[in-house]
Amino acid sequence: MPKGIETVLGLSHNFIVTPRKTMSKEELEVSLERLERDVHLKYYYRDEPWGNDERPALYVKSTWRPEPWSIPRTINRRLANFFNAVRPLFNQKKGVSNITPSQQRHLRWLRKQTKYLIGRTDKGLGPFGIEFSRYQQDGLKHLNDPSTYQSLSEEEAHAAAKATHVEIIQWVYKYAKSIGQDAKD
Repeated sequence: MPKGIETVLGLSHNFIVTPRKTMSKEELEVSLERLERDVHLKYYYRDEPWGNDERPALYVKSTWRPEPWSIPRTINRRLANFFNAVRPLFNQKKGVSNITPSQQRHLRWLRKQTKYLIGRTDKGLGPFGIEFSRYQQDGLKHLNDPSTYQSLSEEEAHAAAKATHVEIIQWVYKYAKSIGQDAKD
């Protein structure tokens, strides 16, 4: 890896590079539309709280929205007032970088290169870098370890896949009201 790359890797996965430009009017409208949908969904499902043990493990993104007449006018009026107050505050401006020019070069290099894999370590030890070929070899060694994974015959694999398929269908029907018709189809 290039000399000085640690200045980028040391920033951690929580570091956010300042964008070159602030949010545009178009991006703002997309965000406001999403906020409106989220508020409508929260209201629509207000009487159906999910406990931690009931939250589905599988998430299917949906564009479904409650019917307009199911949302009170006061909510829409308050959202409109909020949106009208927020819109004038957003004028796209040039961002001020929070990284040095050499860090910008290193980030560009990391995005383009394919020889190394950058990942996250456990226990908060920060990022790691490893040659992709070595990562593949180590992964295959791990996957081929019989003490870790069991090798299945074709018939066993088909049976396991069918059982998983049945579990997914059961889950979809159990949460049909929450996930909408799109997911069921």
